[in-house]
Amino acid sequence: VLRGALTRARQEREPELVTLVGVPGIGKSRIVAELFSIVDGEWPAVKRHLDFLLERPTGQLQRD
Repeated sequence: VLRGALTRARQEREPELVTLVGVPGIGKSRIVAELFSIVDGEWPAVKRHLDFLLERPTGQLQRD
């Protein structure tokens, strides 16, 4: 599902939204880590963008 969303976003040059929910301990963080490893290897431009967003505190995702 996540790889498909990334592929569609890249091909269509439009954002995709995926919500990951679950009870504590089910593996949400592991899935996100796997997603980052895919992005890092296959889509370096997306990885740079994610790194930029993650540097910002929550609620402050505006450009400088």
